[in-house]
Amino acid sequence: MLSDLAAHGEAITHETLDELSPSPAADYIREILVRTAILEPRNEYLDRVTLWVDQYLADVSGEPARVLRAYAQWYLLHKARRRKDPLMRPTTDRIRTQVRVAHEFMTFIEDRGYTLNTVGQDLVDNWLTQGTSRESEIRSFLHWAGQRGLTTGVVAPARKPGLPAAFLSEEEQLEQLHRCLTDDTIPVDLRAGGGLMLLYGLNLTRVLAISSNQLRQRSGDTYLMLGAHELLLPPVLADLMTQLPRPARGSTLSNVKIERRLLFPGRTPHRAIDPEHFANRLKQRGIRPRGGRNTALIQLASELPAAVLSDVLGIDIATATRWAGYAKRDWQGYLASRRETAQQF
Repeated sequence: MLSDLAAHGEAITHETLDELSPSPAADYIREILVRTAILEPRNEYLDRVTLWVDQYLADVSGEPARVLRAYAQWYLLHKARRRKDPLMRPTTDRIRTQVRVAHEFMTFIEDRGYTLNTVGQDLVDNWLTQGTSRESEIRSFLHWAGQRGLTTGVVAPARKPGLPAAFLSEEEQLEQLHRCLTDDTIPVDLRAGGGLMLLYGLNLTRVLAISSNQLRQRSGDTYLMLGAHELLLPPVLADLMTQLPRPARGSTLSNVKIERRLLFPGRTPHRAIDPEHFANRLKQRGIRPRGGRNTALIQLASELPAAVLSDVLGIDIATATRWAGYAKRDWQGYLASRRETAQQF
C-alpha cells in the first residue's frame, strides 16, 4: 500500500489516506508518517467521525440531508472540536448514534406525512415508545431544531441517571488498591490508572485523557491538575504516574517529542488507548474498574460536601450532588458550622 502511494508521485496527506478503504494497514501507514514527523498529528477520532458523517449523509437526500448535515457539522462536531480534553472513541461513537437516530426520526415523521415544522408532541411521544434508549439520543436534536425554529414545542424528556449498581466491599476495594500500589507484576499503566479510579473515583475515560502537563512538581510533592484544582498525590501513586507513559513494546518507530504527551497513549502518542481495551486489561488482573470507581465515589461523597467534592475532583456540581444523595448524607449542618466559623474570624 505504501509503495502504491509513493508510486503516484504526489505528496501523501491525511486526505490521501482518508480516501483509502479503512483497514489496519492504512492506520499503520498513517501512524508511521505521524511518528516520523512526515504528517502533522491530528485528532484521529474527530477526523474519522467527520469523514463518517460525509459518507453517511451521501446516501441521504432532500430536506433530511440538509438538516442532518447542519445538525452534525454545526452542533455535534462543533461542540466536539471545542472540548479541552482529547476526544475519545465513546464520544465519537455517540455522535454517530445521534446522527443515525435523528435520521431515523426524520424518516419516521416523513413516512407519516409530517415535517419538522408540522410534527406535534403526540407523534414524538409515539416514536419514543418504540425504542428503549432514544430519549437521550434525540433530545439534543429536538433542542437544536427548536432553537432554530425548525420545530415548535416538541421535546424529549431528559433521562434520569440510574442508580449505580456495581460496587466493591471495603475489603475488596482495599485489596485491589493495595495491589495497584505494590504489585510489580502488574504493568505500571494499569497500576497508575487503577489507583486513580480506586482512590478518587475518576471515570476511566477521564483517567486515560490525562496528559503530562497535568502533573506538577512542587517542594518534593506531586500534584495532579483536575480542572482548576491541584490534587496532591500519595508518594507511591505519584511515583507510578511519573513513570508514564510506559515505553511501547516491539515498536521500530521513533518516539516524537511533544509538549503535551498523553500518559496513557494508544498506538500513537497523540491518541489515548481505547477505554474498553484498557478496562479489559484491568479485569484480566482482577481489578474491577466500574465497581472500584463507584465505591470510591460513594466513600468520598459520604465524607465531603458536594461543593467540595466537585472542586477537588473537578466534576460537575450536579454529579457531585447526585453522589452525595446516594451516600444519604445531609451537609446542611456542616455548611452552617462553616459559616459560623467564618464569622468568628
